[in-house]
Amino acid sequence: MKKNIWMSLFMVSGLLVGSSMADAAAGWETNLLISAGTAESRLSLGQRSDATSEEDGRYDVPAMLSGTLRAAFTGGGGSLWRDIRAFGRNREEWHLAIASSNGQPVKIGWDAKGLPKGFRFELIDEAAGQVIAMESSSAYKPAKTAAALIVRVSSK
Repeated sequence: MKKNIWMSLFMVSGLLVGSSMADAAAGWETNLLISAGTAESRLSLGQRSDATSEEDGRYDVPAMLSGTLRAAFTGGGGSLWRDIRAFGRNREEWHLAIASSNGQPVKIGWDAKGLPKGFRFELIDEAAGQVIAMESSSAYKPAKTAAALIVRVSSK
């Protein structure tokens, strides 16, 4: 009987520790869908408490660029399709490089209602002088088929 009680307590404590470990990894993630004609590329960005701000292989996915549409987060010496970073700064920027060679206009889309609360999301096209509040819009079309953009996320 005592053995069953201790075993039950051990299992419950394991569940509690496991759930707190899951909470420690809490964060957010959102997707960008980049398209040009029928070519599409999906990129993910986000933050998690157990991620690093460097390319780490745990959450980050290297981009394998080919075809008529090439889109990736750049910086830190690599190109990424998925870039998940650590929390810790009030503002974080993801640099986005897009190039299309199929002659079709580029469109960047996202789920404005699905963006996490408590943050301000901006898509910045410095070449065009545009700053798009991503919570208020769900798409942007750069004027050129090759663009260098910034996604800036800051705490509200």
